[in-house]
Amino acid sequence: MAAIAATALAAWAGIVALGTLRDQQQINRSQLWLNELAEQRQQQRYASRVVYWWDGNPAVGKALSALVIQNRSPVPIRFVRFAFKASFRDNLQAVETVSVTAAPGDLPPCAVRTYRLTEPKFTDVAASVVILPYEEQLEFTDSVGRWMRNTTGIRALEPTEPALDPTLPLQEDVKQRSEAEDCGEGG
Repeated sequence: MAAIAATALAAWAGIVALGTLRDQQQINRSQLWLNELAEQRQQQRYASRVVYWWDGNPAVGKALSALVIQNRSPVPIRFVRFAFKASFRDNLQAVETVSVTAAPGDLPPCAVRTYRLTEPKFTDVAASVVILPYEEQLEFTDSVGRWMRNTTGIRALEPTEPALDPTLPLQEDVKQRSEAEDCGEGG
């Protein structure tokens, strides 16, 4: 009888031990996920503070006015490339769709820079230019690595991924230079 009781107690202890093991494994997985998230946030601490936008509203068919890039991080960004697709329209009919890459240059820390498209087909006010949504991206390098930002977020670029090859000149509008507010590592 004592052997049966000891076996039952041992079985119960085994069940409790398995439950405890599963709980500990779940805690370990959660901690690993949190550590990976913290590492990702640490890696992106500068890149997450770099953004771009169009000055004006090219999505409604107006002539493009300017591309604005803001670096709110305390480190410079280098090898900046901006790629987008544009559709040229005449009477609401798409005449031509082109892929364009521009190289605005480096941006110092805590800076906002405005760039004008200098190619005539982009600056002609009679032209109707529409930037295609989800077809644009900003690539740059900070002190941590190479990054790509688009309308859906930011991701690290692998060293083997080729850099965008510039095809369009941009001219900085030096009158529009300004300092970025809320500059630093937080974000």
